[in-house]
Amino acid sequence: MSDPPALFPLAPTRWVPGFRLGRYELLSSIAQGGMATVWVARLQGEHGFEKLVAIKTILAQYSADPRYEAMFLDEARIIANIRHPNVAQILDLGSDDALPYLVLEWIEGDSLSLLQRATTQNRLPIPVPVALHVLARMCAGLHAAHELCDRSGKRLNVVHRDVSPQNVLLSSTGEVKLIDFGIAKALDQTSQETHTGVLKGKISFMSPEQANGERLDARADIWAAGVVLYQLLCGELPFRGESQLKTLHQIRSRVRPTPIPGLPSVLQKLLDRMLEPNRALRIGSAAELESEVERVSQLVGAATTRDVAALVQEHLGPRIAARRATIDAALGAANQRTRSVLELDTIVDRKPPDTTDTARSTPRASSHELATPSGAVLMRSYTDTVVDVPQRSRPRALSLLFLGLTLAAGVGLLLSLEGASRVPAVASASAPSAKSAPSSAPLLATPTATEAPLASAPQAVTEAPPTQVEPPVVRVEDVPATSPTHKPAAVRPKPVPRVIKPKPERDVWSAFSEHR
Repeated sequence: MSDPPALFPLAPTRWVPGFRLGRYELLSSIAQGGMATVWVARLQGEHGFEKLVAIKTILAQYSADPRYEAMFLDEARIIANIRHPNVAQILDLGSDDALPYLVLEWIEGDSLSLLQRATTQNRLPIPVPVALHVLARMCAGLHAAHELCDRSGKRLNVVHRDVSPQNVLLSSTGEVKLIDFGIAKALDQTSQETHTGVLKGKISFMSPEQANGERLDARADIWAAGVVLYQLLCGELPFRGESQLKTLHQIRSRVRPTPIPGLPSVLQKLLDRMLEPNRALRIGSAAELESEVERVSQLVGAATTRDVAALVQEHLGPRIAARRATIDAALGAANQRTRSVLELDTIVDRKPPDTTDTARSTPRASSHELATPSGAVLMRSYTDTVVDVPQRSRPRALSLLFLGLTLAAGVGLLLSLEGASRVPAVASASAPSAKSAPSSAPLLATPTATEAPLASAPQAVTEAPPTQVEPPVVRVEDVPATSPTHKPAAVRPKPVPRVIKPKPERDVWSAFSEHR
């Protein structure tokens, strides 16, 4: 199975589908913003556990800039301490080749900006109750961020500074999640203050104090939430010039936006309080704004989470389904890669058959590369098994050695017995005693004619029994007596022939045992 195409052009990094970031396997790129890109990945555990996550990282062209890295790490430190259902949760923080990345919860859905664009194209504005419900959930998440404290209980004075429809996610089940605290400011603990003359955030959603570079507080996010509500209700921005510079000038001039025609007065008053240029007269906190929105909802109509889910399904259903199919294809390709790696593991870990001894194995760390169908190389690190050739145990080796020696001795004995059976049997004969022989005669001499053959002995043995035959005696030639320096060689006296009684025939093993 080939890897599915990415939903967004890949950033110029080595990240490709199948690339592993620690415990996470990249599946597909799903979004790219001004300074970051987002991937969908999966986390696998034991017993078939599997979970989809979103991984966000800085674009490669900004990774070498310490300012972008500082903002990225600020986001991680801030979100990690926020516990609220309307804020996307951060699960992990890591780095790959000095490139930091965030692991966030996966939310199946799309942004509020895409919903607003789809309704505008279909000429079906977002219903007022749904817009107010989304705004109330945004305020709940913002309040959790604004009230964030450190371990000692001191408030961190967090300000999002980039509240916009692009940073509000709507799930397919109707949940509302705030994301992208990339330029959020914890005024007391972030890495650095904003440089003079540098504006962070989308200009159209900036408050007058933010556009003027003044010190910010939670009321800057209240202004931005008012701009979001204004756009949801009428489909246009309250401040929009011919260029970004002219838009910025309108905001700095502190003019009030044009009222929305036909809007209920109670709702228009809420908008005016949110978009008050003088922040001293503006709604002071996200919690207060949430209460006001719920009060207005009771007057103009309230919506539920299911209403939001139905609207998302109506306008963004095909897009969400297409993304789901892409992710399913990516999961299929990932499963195929996993099966290939497991097959490779099986080949490496396979041991030679051994039915007698247990093979000794030594674990050894190893890494293998596996090419995916798309050409990507999957690095697989694991512990393979190096199988040593089993060595025979000592008792078994001794047994085999004894058996070999026994067989060799038996074969030698058989050959000796066969040679002895061919020699004529001999017996004792009468001969002059060694004492009566003349002194000048040699100790050992060749037999004379008067010596009778041993075969005439009365107890002659006609058939040699299976016993050891004495080796023949080597006789020494006569040495002339005239040599004064000659001394007769010391020789072994002639053995007296033995009369051996016949015994019944035995097998080789019995003879060998008797011989031993």
